[in-house]
Amino acid sequence: MKQTESGRPFDAGSFARDTLIGGAAGFLGGAAGPVLGAAVRGVTSTGAGAAAIAATRSSVQNALSRAPSFRPSAAPVRPTAMAGGGSKPSGMSSAGASCRTNSFVPGTLVLMGDGQAKPIEDVRLGDTVLAADPETGEFGSRPVTALIEGTGVKELVTVTTEHGSVVATAGHPFWSESDAAWVDAGDLEVGDAVLEADGGTSVVTALAEVVQPATVRNLTVADLHTYFVVVGDAPTLVHNCGGSEIPFGPAPEKVAKTLDRVDSVGAPFPNTSGGRIWRNDRSQLPNRTSDGNAVTYREWDVDPRIPGFSRNADRLVTGSNGSAYYTNDHYGSFFMIRGSAK
Repeated sequence: MKQTESGRPFDAGSFARDTLIGGAAGFLGGAAGPVLGAAVRGVTSTGAGAAAIAATRSSVQNALSRAPSFRPSAAPVRPTAMAGGGSKPSGMSSAGASCRTNSFVPGTLVLMGDGQAKPIEDVRLGDTVLAADPETGEFGSRPVTALIEGTGVKELVTVTTEHGSVVATAGHPFWSESDAAWVDAGDLEVGDAVLEADGGTSVVTALAEVVQPATVRNLTVADLHTYFVVVGDAPTLVHNCGGSEIPFGPAPEKVAKTLDRVDSVGAPFPNTSGGRIWRNDRSQLPNRTSDGNAVTYREWDVDPRIPGFSRNADRLVTGSNGSAYYTNDHYGSFFMIRGSAK
């Protein structure tokens, strides 16, 4: 639903009521669920006010204190295999092309669509997460369409609220109620209020930045392009992208076999062309490593060339830094199958 369809502006109280009744009560599990449900149902779209939101948040905290811990989702892992046809690789989305440097460190908990919490590195393609649009009030479970991994030297920001801390790259957007806008982690200020899943806010109490090598993770989420990360015991709304990124995920078996062959003997198959220099003229792939060294690329036919048949559009591209990418539309789009080793 969209609150704006009724002509009403976004209201934090009804956002809290509808969002948590719809799914986040499961986040607590066991006896905590009824406590949360009762509290949330007391928050109405008329006259909710700060007191009602505060009461809801208090009930969430009390329920969480009785819950033993955040439990990983028991839902089955549902990775989406990538088709070998002419369409865009499964797991790649247009939003996924805009998330290069904006991510979270491994271990960051994500609020899933069933209300459970799962480390971001354990989220799989096709899993659902709770998503929300704070400007329209639209919310609900949305599927993860790309898994994004970045390695190298990162500018990391530890964002601390009264509930706990989370470590994000400096460019990752949080929803700031203070600004009524998306604000990058590196631009947040002490005193800013960030939006929680219960419709209330957490106040940023400290910020610390460090530049260091790291592996970081992000998700592309269908439709709303947001998700909640758990800060202490408070799921907090973040956007799923900001910069530019190539989605990361599984490749068709034939591509994996080609890469194995290239790694072992330097050619995909006997009597097939491959290993040509690919010049990356449009800078679709990184031109340099995180320490500034130039990266060169070679392209490899995924399918053997057969006399009398034209080449198809499938290519494997390997980088001098150990990276590997797959394209099934002749360099129109890429899917990363191995990150940089350097």
